Amino acid sequence: MSTAEKKPERSATGGLDLNRLVDSESDYLYRYALRHFRSEEIARELVQEVFLAALESQHRFQGNSTPRTWLTSILKFKIIDRIRRKSKESPIALKNEDDDLTKFFDQHEHWRIETGPLPWGAPAEEVLTQKQFLGKLDECLAKLPERFKSVFLLREIEEIDVEEICKTFEITATNLRVILHRARLLLRDCLHGNWLGQEG
Repeated sequence: MSTAEKKPERSATGGLDLNRLVDSESDYLYRYALRHFRSEEIARELVQEVFLAALESQHRFQGNSTPRTWLTSILKFKIIDRIRRKSKESPIALKNEDDDLTKFFDQHEHWRIETGPLPWGAPAEEVLTQKQFLGKLDECLAKLPERFKSVFLLREIEEIDVEEICKTFEITATNLRVILHRARLLLRDCLHGNWLGQEG
């Protein structure tokens, strides 16, 4: 890591140079937020909220992490807070989800042989290095029901604690498991149809 990456940008007064951070980090934070929400307007609002929060709390930044990591952690809290508010307005509907899942998973939560996913074909490490595949993955994530996508991203990508996710969506751990299974199933089906099914 270079010296520039280790040391945060400082203003002439010794504080964080937020103007420079706005220029250098806005696009990254915007793409990060957009992955969680389909609305460009919401993504822009979240980025603005992040920099406002950073302005108010910059005295707490000790330089133990990069400014990007610090700003991203603020954004994660903003995302969770926004999702929590939205989930109260339109709770997750789980009707018939268990019935759908029994077609694909047995009582031990393993794939049924007759309906299990096709082989990946190439080793996962090789597939994940392909930008085209990652583009398809993003497309498939965008096709998930919004709440399913939010739960999946928070748990599988952000690695947010199960208890925190359940509190955010006001669901039980069992409900969370069902949602994650359903999201994985839809993603695998989408990827096989749009990418992996075309390989070979």
